[in-house]
Amino acid sequence: MIRHPFVLLLLLVVCASPVGAKQFRSLLIHEDSGAYLARETQTVDNDVAPQAVVPLRDEILWHRYQATIIYSTSISLEAAVFTGAWDGLAMHELAGDGTPLWTVADDLSTTAAATDADVFGSATENAGINGTTIRAWEMGDNRPLWSSNIPNCAVPDGAVKVARDGSILTAAIITAGNFVKLCNYDVATGDKISTYDCAAPSTPRAVAISDDGSLVAVRASTTLYVVETATGALRWSAGIGASADPLAMSGDGNVIASGWTTLRVYVWNGSTYQLEWTNDGGGSSRYLRCCSLSADGSVLVAGWYNISYNQNRLQWYDVASSTPRWTYDAPQAGGGYQELPSRVAVDRTGQYAVLGAWGDEHNTNPEVLVFEERSPAPIFSIDTPGSVFDVAICAGTGGGVYISSCGKNVHANEMGSGGDVYAAEVDIVTAVPDERLASRPAVDVYPNPFNPRTTIRCALPVAGDMRLDIYSADGRLVRKLVEGSYGAGPHDFNWAGLDDAGRPLASGVYLARLRTSSSRSMERMVLLR
Repeated sequence: MIRHPFVLLLLLVVCASPVGAKQFRSLLIHEDSGAYLARETQTVDNDVAPQAVVPLRDEILWHRYQATIIYSTSISLEAAVFTGAWDGLAMHELAGDGTPLWTVADDLSTTAAATDADVFGSATENAGINGTTIRAWEMGDNRPLWSSNIPNCAVPDGAVKVARDGSILTAAIITAGNFVKLCNYDVATGDKISTYDCAAPSTPRAVAISDDGSLVAVRASTTLYVVETATGALRWSAGIGASADPLAMSGDGNVIASGWTTLRVYVWNGSTYQLEWTNDGGGSSRYLRCCSLSADGSVLVAGWYNISYNQNRLQWYDVASSTPRWTYDAPQAGGGYQELPSRVAVDRTGQYAVLGAWGDEHNTNPEVLVFEERSPAPIFSIDTPGSVFDVAICAGTGGGVYISSCGKNVHANEMGSGGDVYAAEVDIVTAVPDERLASRPAVDVYPNPFNPRTTIRCALPVAGDMRLDIYSADGRLVRKLVEGSYGAGPHDFNWAGLDDAGRPLASGVYLARLRTSSSRSMERMVLLR
């Protein structure tokens, strides 16, 4: 079963044809019975009403069930979903029907992906060496690029990561004596370029890596470490008073979020990570379960559970403030099983986030929820039959996002097996009026498409500070265009398709993102060379 808000969403508009011809657009239609994707056919002639609305497919791209539990999922911009399960690994195409491109039968595995490259990583239990096998993969081949066997060790779920650009793979292993060792690999060669041994016996709770792979953060029990991968040198460490899993790092490595009884945000000041603020999630009965940062470190999303294990909470923060922009409280769950937020992931631009949850025994709430930055109302959800253990997110083709989720086909605390993996595309360009938009800053681009330059109009409802940035479709910041204080009303800025270094950018889709102290707006634009 899928639950949806009742809103009409525009997914795709195909360029208009000459007068008298037909044009098509795809619409996501929400009704009491659910949602479906439809194609509207219209004759281009003086506002003639649509002639037909034909259902196409549901917004879930595909769902796959298997007999064993699926523990991890990751997405690459190469349009692939990589999963790790109790019995090995599987590679799926987003554009397919969920049937794997290939599988590798193996022991329990966990996965990671380089979102900007066709590179994936895995860590697999290897009973033959009483240890772990670390491997790098490409989408099209079930033979690994390389393998590294590490005897007499273990790698917990989620303790392997690949840098966004595909350059570095890192794994946090548990060695003899219960010590944590970071192992950093050059993905291109498979060479182990550095290691770092944490000082005291501990357990690796979570790992995060910067976009270029130069920095790795690891939670080893109650201590947080940041290591430079090129040398294995310790950049910084601090005790944070609790042993838990939540950990996130911004793309440039300058912002770190972690915690358990409280959410802690650290910012690099050139010599150390300074504790900027803390937040308890709304009271001592709340505990942090997961968190995620946008690429530029400006947006933080945090998932909380309460001591009764019956209500999940999601909070959306602008990192500059300890006061959340908004809070979403799920309906209170029932039954004796634990309701926990298992994983949260925010997209690179900080506009969307996906939350995965265990669910409760009465199946009160959906286990997958997608949010947009401006509102705590979920824009998309999937009600799975069991529990979700992992979620992933990356940029979509039309300004939205792709998501994947995986887990157990029955509730996490129930006896039983079977696993599910879902893939979906979520795009939320709203085609119905929204009264809240009147108080938000607006962005307009004209001409669009453009060559060689365009005008970006930023309309501010009130005077204040604003920043206008240009992102590529995959979420990379390519141009810091404007930053300063401006009065209320429209302001026009020219952009000639150049990056910050003055180099011409290639043809493609770009995003103009306007940020003020209270809100954000974004507009899609197309550069044609």
